[in-house]
Amino acid sequence: MKAAQDLAIRNLTAGSACREVHDSVQKYFAGKGYKTGRSRNDFHGFYYGTGHGVGLEVHESPNITLNSEDTLASRMVVTVEPGLYYAELNGGVRLEDVVLVNNGKPRKLSKFEKVLEV
Repeated sequence: MKAAQDLAIRNLTAGSACREVHDSVQKYFAGKGYKTGRSRNDFHGFYYGTGHGVGLEVHESPNITLNSEDTLASRMVVTVEPGLYYAELNGGVRLEDVVLVNNGKPRKLSKFEKVLEV
């Protein structure tokens, strides 16, 4: 999960298409064997977006999703929150950080350590 999030963060540069950032994460999960789809009435796998803008509303543009038409610009602040969900496990996992988009290297603003325990 952390590797997928790190991949998305590396791709958050000014001028990047949001759908391409999302697509890179989707391809990463598929390559690792994490299936995404729909069975009966349930979605499973990586079926949410990768992230969204941060501002005055709960979810703002830019939307980092498969169908997004948004492009990242310098000084945008976005979440990066890829997640995998499986009903047969009664849950899933998501890592979320807040990132500042720059012309060069993106800067992670959140400082919460990632210690995963089962």
